[in-house]
Amino acid sequence: MRQPFAALGAALIAGAVLLLPPMAASAVQHPTATVSAAVVDAHSNVPLEGAHVRIYNADTYRVGIQPFQEALANQQGEFQLKGLRHGEYRLQVSHKGYQTMAYTLAVRSSESDQWAGHLVLYPTGDPALPRALKGPCGRPMDPKQTADVYMICSQNQ
Repeated sequence: MRQPFAALGAALIAGAVLLLPPMAASAVQHPTATVSAAVVDAHSNVPLEGAHVRIYNADTYRVGIQPFQEALANQQGEFQLKGLRHGEYRLQVSHKGYQTMAYTLAVRSSESDQWAGHLVLYPTGDPALPRALKGPCGRPMDPKQTADVYMICSQNQ
């Protein structure tokens, strides 16, 4: 009587093992990353605690769409966005007393933890803001970054 149960147990274990490789392969096909960054004042580099970061899929980003992830900057102005798959995203960063800024984030690195650098905010009404929207476009915001982040240069943010 013990033989059928032993055979059934071995069959169940073998079946469970067969299920594991597809799940493991799925994780390899869709790697995710945690991207960290800091929000700072454009002139003083002072961290902006409480800055609100919204992240959108680049291909669906438009006015009225809800972000799929949000974060608040801590005392050091830092925040994390977790579980991002490789691809391009739009970040919208805001803080009371500052102009809302938009950034493009491209997650391409195979590193699971990535640094996106410093995202700068300009005080509301700052005369440097119009020049900033024309100047640093297409440049990384921080030379030490491993995730590609660029300021979006448009008045329509």
